[in-house]
Order: sequence, then structure tokens, then C-alpha cells
Amino acid sequence: MGKKIPEEMAKQKIKFYDGCLNIGKLKKETVDEIWRAIEPFAAYGFNKAHAASYGIVAYQTSYMKAHYPVQYMTAVLQAESGDADKVSAIVGECRRLGIDVLPPDVNESFKSFAMVSKPGEKGRIRFGLSGIKNVGEHICEVIYRERKEHSTYKNLEDLIDRVEDKDLNKKSLESLAQAGALDCFGIDRSVLMASSENILLYLRQGRDKKNTNQDSLFAGTSIDVDSKVTLQTAESATMEQKLAWEKNLLGIYVSSHPFVYYEKFLQNKTVSIAEVENFDRDAWVVVGGVIDSLKKMITKKGKVMMFATVQDMTGRIELLIFPKTYEETKNSWVEGNVV
Repeated sequence: MGKKIPEEMAKQKIKFYDGCLNIGKLKKETVDEIWRAIEPFAAYGFNKAHAASYGIVAYQTSYMKAHYPVQYMTAVLQAESGDADKVSAIVGECRRLGIDVLPPDVNESFKSFAMVSKPGEKGRIRFGLSGIKNVGEHICEVIYRERKEHSTYKNLEDLIDRVEDKDLNKKSLESLAQAGALDCFGIDRSVLMASSENILLYLRQGRDKKNTNQDSLFAGTSIDVDSKVTLQTAESATMEQKLAWEKNLLGIYVSSHPFVYYEKFLQNKTVSIAEVENFDRDAWVVVGGVIDSLKKMITKKGKVMMFATVQDMTGRIELLIFPKTYEETKNSWVEGNVV
């Protein structure tokens, strides 16, 4: 019964009736009554002890969410941190509860999600450093431990000078910048990206200086060690660019969401993706969202069909676009489009 397979239940019904009538010698009315009690249980059922245990857990977690929402949602994010789809849905629930989920920050993030708001403040949860693509567990630990032992980083140069580890390199620094983890230094993400070679030069010079233990190594030459990183001029990153970087490196949109501009317009015309699972499998529903990814397939008849991942503020959903529908709407199926 745990498999919830109707065809198998139909087979078992024949076997059950045969056994009860011919071996147990029960009356058909009695067998009918017993079967009516058994059959609904096959849809979804627990034994009483199991149901009671789940009931206790449900009550405890509901209590925690109601009375300690920031702590509870932080714990849920930590538990599901490896699943981008679930994290996206949980972040959507945080928004509904009025809790801010913020991008990673070298001066405030822990390795995983952490509550950073104080009692009486609006709820804030900070994204963990280990959630950034291209930034390994080791360098996250080094950044966090140095900050914990010797205070926050004053500026970009202070971070580079104090985090003495080979894993702090061009790729990890660029990923930290794009994900927003260096926003605390007041430098625009685009400026940091445009200045990546200068940042790398500062990093190399500093390490060379420490390795030789000679402060005056470069003195009087054309490659004196600069006390500051030379920043290039660049236009400020647009919100669209920031979101694209966050999506690529964190797996989800954090600072905002591309769908936020359409949410109010569509809220009375669609259901949220998180609500879809509450409908029957054959129900007709209208959803809206941003196209996250696309995969084109060719049928045996040579026609194009599409698999699409669409997300709104509450989660993601997989869509299958059949050839006829695709042919009628193919110009709409572009990554980043709202449908």
C-alpha cells in the first residue's frame, strides 16, 4: 500500500476477496466493509505511532516558525543549502515573512547561512561564504577565522594583506566580488571586476614582499609595492548585472529578483509556483515567472519541443512545451524572458 499504485491495489482486491470468501469463509458484506476501511489508507497512510511522531515534529517546527521565525528559517536554509531549488523557495518564504536574505559579506558571513540581525531589529539572514561558486571551503574557513580572531576587514587591501593563502587568487577574488561579498568596502562590483588585474598585481607584490622578508625589496625600482590597489574607472553595475552574477555564483537571485517588477501585476492572474503542488495533477493553472534555463529536443517526427525551468519569487518549476505550442510561441522562449 505504501507504493500507492492503483493497478496493484486492484490486483490485491481480487486476491483479498478470494482469500476472505473462500479461506476465511467471511460474508461478502463483511469483506466489503473491511475493504472499504483498507482502500483509502492506500492513498497515503501511517500507522498510529508514526502519525503521532510526525504530529509532534509538525507542532514543534510550527511553534518555532511562529515564535522564532528568523532562527527557524536560518536553520531550514542551512539544512537545504545544497539544493538551489529548495533554497530559492525558502528565500521566497523569507520574503513573505518580512525577513531579508542578504548576499554574502566577508565582514559578516559565516561559512553557511547565519542570522545576523539583533533582537529588536528586522530579521536578516546572511548568505554563507561557502555557497559561492569557485570559493572553496578552505578559503572560506581562512577568511572567517582571520576575521574572528583579529576583527573585521577595514578595506580591500586589508583583506588581501591578512588572508595569506594561495586559495585567495584571481578566480576566488572575482567570485567574491561578483557575488557581493566585497560590497562592504564601498566599491562597485563592476569597478572591482575592471580592476581585477591591478588587484592581482597588489596580491602578488604583497606575497613577494612577505616571502623575501625584505620591506625594501622593490624600493627605488619601477615596481614599488603600492599601499593601495589602483582602481579602474567603470560604470556602476546594473541590478540586472548583479542578479546575473548572483544567479551564476550563488544559484539563486539574492539582492532582488527579475520577477519582482511583474509580481504585483500578475498576482491576481496567476498562482505562485510554490502553490502549484497544492493542485491536482490534472488541474489547469496559470503561473508566471522568469525563464531560468532551456533545453531543446527534436521529436522522432523532426519537430522541436522544449524543456524549460521557470522561477518566480517562491520557487522553480519544470515545464514541457510540446511542438505545437512551441511553434506558436517560440519567440517567447528565451532565457531571462518573463512568461
